[in-house]
Amino acid sequence: MKQLFLGNSGTSPSTTANTYWSLMGASTGRTAFSDSAIVVPCDGTFSNFRVVAQTNQSGGNSFAYGLYVDDAASSLWVTGVQDTILHTDSDSVGVTAGQRVAIVSDPTSSPSASNFKWMIEFTPTTEQRFMVGGGCGAADLATSGTTYIPICGDENSGSTTESIEYAVMPVTGTLKTLYVWLNQTVLATTTIAVSVNGSVTGAPTVSISDPNTSGNNSTDLAVTAGDRVSVRITGSGTYLSAGTRINVGVLIAPTTNGQFPLMYGASDGNNLDTGVASYGSLCGVARTPATTTRTVLSYGSPDFTIVGCYIYLLGNPGTGKSYTFTLQEDGAEASVPFSIAFNDSETNGKSIAPGTYTFTPANESWLGWKCVPSGTPTARRPYVSYVGYIASGTGLNVSPSDNIDWD
Repeated sequence: MKQLFLGNSGTSPSTTANTYWSLMGASTGRTAFSDSAIVVPCDGTFSNFRVVAQTNQSGGNSFAYGLYVDDAASSLWVTGVQDTILHTDSDSVGVTAGQRVAIVSDPTSSPSASNFKWMIEFTPTTEQRFMVGGGCGAADLATSGTTYIPICGDENSGSTTESIEYAVMPVTGTLKTLYVWLNQTVLATTTIAVSVNGSVTGAPTVSISDPNTSGNNSTDLAVTAGDRVSVRITGSGTYLSAGTRINVGVLIAPTTNGQFPLMYGASDGNNLDTGVASYGSLCGVARTPATTTRTVLSYGSPDFTIVGCYIYLLGNPGTGKSYTFTLQEDGAEASVPFSIAFNDSETNGKSIAPGTYTFTPANESWLGWKCVPSGTPTARRPYVSYVGYIASGTGLNVSPSDNIDWD
């Protein structure tokens, strides 16, 4: 099977130095590779990189974009991007379990600020596997207590409240392996585990003690579509030194071959707008859903389909009020909108399971979700995930085009 990663920069990258972005679809760029990287939890191959920028450049000004592996540029790379059309690279880059990866933007001659979007393909060496990963972003972990970080992107420092870092797992399958990387040694044994619906019982768990700074653990734990997942970090007393950062990667075997997750994770302050529509991308971590679509959409193509949707709302809208979520394509409701409404006292998880609908994105389209409030509902935090699907033996058909544009 193959897995697609869809991302958007959300904010403009630096015009004078490299900016790094989580493979899972981060909405904030980082100045250091280790602040955005995830750990690859299985052997495999990255290929078929696509990127499109928002802003035209002039003269010798341009951006390069590509995949970094272990803090070095790989051969999966496009250079000299000065326009707003699609650029592609069909090269392949092999990786092994334990390596770390991130997307990078690299400016030349101080170009104008420009958001960008990307798609990249991953083929695991072992069939019927996919990965997710996260980190603490450009802020240090707490040195004591229990901290939670997202499983699908990076978020500054994590949180002591697990629900802030939730994401909804949209695919039924088995958690297989957890990989962990720390930027420095620990003061005391530090335990990192995947949390499923608030519990780490039976989950892949890594314990790291000095002088080690990385580790992995293979433990099978069944997960069901709709489960809430995060990563928990804990220890006794002051177990971490100030300045500790973390990258993680989780390997999952889906029950249905070809299914992979498109996960939008929440973070602190990530409430829906109660008066106007909110918009979100298909993948990544966002601090606040946008009230316009321009910077949050993900790149789509008919190389994959969307076959299911799982949404968790942290709290109900209130009596006589509602939130309604729909899938969007090119600024309008998708032909198969996967519409889910939370009314009155409805809360927690609702879904449209695989097998109900199938949506095939148009070639070179923009995808995302939209949430419309009614009756000024109580501000709530959303966790939105879709089920992507690529039939076995198929993959991206990379074909550069001069008619795709940012808008």
